[in-house]
Amino acid sequence: MPRIIATASSLPSTYYEQTLLAQTLEHYIASLERPFEGLWLVADIFKNAKVRGRHFAIPLDSFYEPLDIGQGHRRMVEERNALCANALSRLFEKSGVAASDITQLTSVTSVMSIPSVDAEMMNRFGFRRDLKRAPLLGLGCQAGAAGISRVTDYLRGHPREAAILLGVEMGSSIWAGPLQRDLEHLIEQLQRDSAVYPVILSQVVAASLFGDGAAALLMVGDEHPLATKPGPRVVDTRSVFVPGTVGLMGMNMEDAGPRNVLGVDVPEMASRTFAEGLGTLLAEHAVDASRVAHWFIHPGGPKVLQELQAATRLPDAALAPSWSVLHDVGNLSSATVLHMLDQHHDANGAKAGELGLLTAMGPGFSEELVLLQW
Repeated sequence: MPRIIATASSLPSTYYEQTLLAQTLEHYIASLERPFEGLWLVADIFKNAKVRGRHFAIPLDSFYEPLDIGQGHRRMVEERNALCANALSRLFEKSGVAASDITQLTSVTSVMSIPSVDAEMMNRFGFRRDLKRAPLLGLGCQAGAAGISRVTDYLRGHPREAAILLGVEMGSSIWAGPLQRDLEHLIEQLQRDSAVYPVILSQVVAASLFGDGAAALLMVGDEHPLATKPGPRVVDTRSVFVPGTVGLMGMNMEDAGPRNVLGVDVPEMASRTFAEGLGTLLAEHAVDASRVAHWFIHPGGPKVLQELQAATRLPDAALAPSWSVLHDVGNLSSATVLHMLDQHHDANGAKAGELGLLTAMGPGFSEELVLLQW
């Protein structure tokens, strides 16, 4: 079984309290001087997100004079690359492994660029020229868990090799222009079409949740010299896809820029797919959920966690790490579960033989589950 032997995270130095972000958005909407009866809901939505604050790589300095789409994207890619480079530097430092020892690099992100972020990292570190790269785009929040599964698949077929999974997200990028332009357009449209009201509220919900961050994992196959180092082995993985649900969540490119899609049925769907995947995966290994000592559940948002717990009857302790990371840094999309694993790894929080379960949901609609054992 492939093993995770080192982890690292990177968060931007700029941190904004949730109350400040809510006030900033309220003031912007009010400055549009167009009737919007939902203005009073902004503060409540941000409060109900249960987020204390978030790290932003792109500061709010230009919020009222936002970057255009091209400028915003270039800035986003620049900051993304810096976060990734920092995460990789920390990973190499913590593990003692050199970039030249890595034979496969998988990257997961929602930040679109060609060439992909792994190519950018090859120009910053001493990776082998024959490094096998696998950039994964479009999996959203699920990508961190799915990335572990796909690297596991690779290492099962290449047990003597070492691979890196790199995840990075830039939730602050919508605050650099897309959010402002989209809300201005939607609120203007609202004067003619009341049907856009829930779309506006969904954008406020998205604005209340997502932050920036990068995380990296070093994984090795069974026959690699470092396979005896401490760290969880990947026992098994499970993918769950729900046909006919592609419009439930994701990201669309609108005239104003990227727009998050968060359907009202996401919490119920997330709890259902998680319960299905969890039951199947644990049953295949004759394991009851009570035997899982360490949980890494992607905190899509408060309603997702509440619905998930109601559907599975997991104890509060199983959800505590998810609530904690949501409170401290918000939803880091694909990087969230990788960041959670890094926090756990640094705390040396597991004993030999203990089981762990890592999972995340994403657009499709889909869920990825990973069974771990220390």
